[in-house]
Amino acid sequence: NREDGFGSTTSVDFDRLINPRLLLRWANLATVSQSTEGMLWRTSFLVYQNLHHRRALLYQAFVRGETAADVPLREYGTQVVFRMPIGRTWLFGNFTCGYTWPRLEREDRREGSVLAGFGIELLFGKDPY
Repeated sequence: NREDGFGSTTSVDFDRLINPRLLLRWANLATVSQSTEGMLWRTSFLVYQNLHHRRALLYQAFVRGETAADVPLREYGTQVVFRMPIGRTWLFGNFTCGYTWPRLEREDRREGSVLAGFGIELLFGKDPY
């Protein structure tokens, strides 16, 4: 993007379907650009749980950092997302809560931070599933 300048992002995911209601994923992302010191990276472990009736839960634990930065491990944490239809077959609400431990500067103490949010998701296409 414009803020990062020229660069490249690579992602690699490994999925394992445990049963029709449970999917495990290991997701990895790496970015090198003109604005990064080394490589920005993120790895997360996710569990997707199908609750039926188009509702689902996501459980996630993640770690992210930047290899050549003063603080190479920027943040780690967990979050849970509940997804449910709201009114239409193509409209979903996402409720998120979690807890993270960020640290952006070397002199900062790593303190916990609460994460809470709500999002709306629209599905497009003939067969959005």
